[in-house]
Amino acid sequence: DSYTSLNPVDESDNPPKGAPHFEETEQALYDRVSLTLDRLFEHHKKENDSICIVSHAPCLQAMALTMEGKAGDPSSTSFGPWSLGGITRFSRPIDDDDTNNDTNNRASERWTCDFYSATEHMPGEYKAGVKGAWSLPSFVRK
Repeated sequence: DSYTSLNPVDESDNPPKGAPHFEETEQALYDRVSLTLDRLFEHHKKENDSICIVSHAPCLQAMALTMEGKAGDPSSTSFGPWSLGGITRFSRPIDDDDTNNDTNNRASERWTCDFYSATEHMPGEYKAGVKGAWSLPSFVRK
């Protein structure tokens, strides 16, 4: 099988909301991540697959906010800077008799953050999660 993007880049002058189009604002990043997550979860809803997403800090931080239900507004989030090499895991309940329930498949519904930006696996000075930590501009607390 070949790879097909569920949210391909749109190079037009007027891309639809959520389509990757670079350079992008932070709000456009939140829109793109939300749409991409919704499409991934919709694509995998029948199998209830586990999904591993590997990306860079801006997208991962935006995904965490989206799954927390606070996309675009980190003012009330408990999440902070993304540690270099940090691992985050979200989980959700899957009902045995209702595995295709649409509420299980929205990026911002029914997810629990099990851990955020964990760095116990990192070597040496990176294990504490401070060195190399990064944050989207809207996460920076004044």
